[in-house]
Amino acid sequence: MYRSGDGFFRLGRWRSADDITDRVFEVAYFWRVSPAEIMALSLDEFSLYERQAERLAEQLQAQHQPE
Repeated sequence: MYRSGDGFFRLGRWRSADDITDRVFEVAYFWRVSPAEIMALSLDEFSLYERQAERLAEQLQAQHQPE
């Protein structure tokens, strides 16, 4: 889910409709909700959900790194 620092969704950086769709489904998958629920969010709400998903994914990834 984490994509090299720029995240999977940033407002104003949409490349295509397919890219937006993929990002909506990734956020829905991470939070275990339906994509329709994610699509119903405002852009600010969506941004919050995606930032927190990225933050949590980074923490989980760091926890699973061998020492």
